[in-house]
Amino acid sequence: MRFTVRNNALIGLSCDSMAEGVTMPIPLAMKNGGFSFSGVDGLSMSGLLDSMTTSHGQVNAPGCGDGIWWADKSVRF
Repeated sequence: MRFTVRNNALIGLSCDSMAEGVTMPIPLAMKNGGFSFSGVDGLSMSGLLDSMTTSHGQVNAPGCGDGIWWADKSVRF
């Protein structure tokens, strides 16, 4: 699964088995170094920013599955 967060909103989400797109952006609720959101059709995600470059959390994305996730910040030049 790939997701993109920019300016406190989820702006992209995809996985190999996702049948439908997700309406973007989805605003994030930010609190104490963490974030969460609930979208339509059961889509939800929460996470904790571990550092300036890493984070981890929990996701439920219909069509992609549910479970834990971790991420490294990607910088495009």
